[in-house]
Amino acid sequence: HVEPERVTAAARMAGVFACCACIPDGPVEDDPRRGFTNKWQINMGNAPMEEPLCCLYGGLCPVCATYQMRVRALRGDMTKYSCCQGYFNMCCINAGQMGESSSPECCLCLEACCCTSCAVSANRFYIMDEYSLVSDPCDNRIIRFNNCVQLLDCIVSILAIFVSELRDAADVLDCIAKCVYFTTVGCMTAQQHRELKFRENQGNDTGAYAPSQMEMNRNAEPGKVTSS
Repeated sequence: HVEPERVTAAARMAGVFACCACIPDGPVEDDPRRGFTNKWQINMGNAPMEEPLCCLYGGLCPVCATYQMRVRALRGDMTKYSCCQGYFNMCCINAGQMGESSSPECCLCLEACCCTSCAVSANRFYIMDEYSLVSDPCDNRIIRFNNCVQLLDCIVSILAIFVSELRDAADVLDCIAKCVYFTTVGCMTAQQHRELKFRENQGNDTGAYAPSQMEMNRNAEPGKVTSS
């Protein structure tokens, strides 16, 4: 005999996995990395089993983990640091013009604290560009699932302001969204940790470094794009 509570819990988990399985796993049409051929050492789905401690660390303390991953990705050379490594330039935010050169460590700390999501994504993009890594289909699915949950949470929370009957549902969804978000960050951090550890063991953390075309475009003057 199976307890009804366990049946209900199992049904809910099955629904979550089924929902995730319905999400497309292909790259976006304008993904500049879709032509890369190298693969991550582990995908985000395997990260909790392959790097459990780092996954917990990234999920429970994302600010510190994100800071450390960036320093490792830059091989400890903070002269290469810029705000989000230039991946999220917008409005008044222009990488290289935010005072990074005078105090890169302080700027990275502020970035990790105030813009954690962008900082984690910037780490991922930088490592992918550095080693020509293509995004794994499982990664695409997990990231899109997280984005959908965050968007749904935002919509329901706004509706709950005007519809009191939705407030309990909004609270529950907000809790779920936070769990999904921190789990995704933990998996992404663990994946980055494994990749960087592999590269460091291979000795790829030393020697000459030639910037990629995308990096040169990011570091170009505002409004300028280097020719291919």
